[in-house]
Amino acid sequence: MKQTLRDSKAARWCVLALVSFTMLCGYFLTNVMAPMKNMLEEVLGWDSVEYGLFTSAYGWFNIFLCMLIIGGIILDKLGARFTGILAVGFMIVGCALKYYAVAGFISPETLL
Repeated sequence: MKQTLRDSKAARWCVLALVSFTMLCGYFLTNVMAPMKNMLEEVLGWDSVEYGLFTSAYGWFNIFLCMLIIGGIILDKLGARFTGILAVGFMIVGCALKYYAVAGFISPETLL
């Protein structure tokens, strides 16, 4: 008789831990800048409106580009494994972009 990952209790717990950790990282990256608001205002010269745009930018994709619906379609058509890998890849790229932007490697002058 062939046994699948679904039949293994340890595998299910491992997958649950990996998914939970990935979600924790996503929420952490979303909220990590809040304690640094004053520093960002002083060092980068931001005001509260610019900081608000920065912290809310992740929601724009979900709302205006319907990424949650598109993600659901990708999940339905291509499967959970591919969608999970794609989501983690996008999270890593977004984290790197956020780091480079706040660290000063990317500025409006370099984009023009």
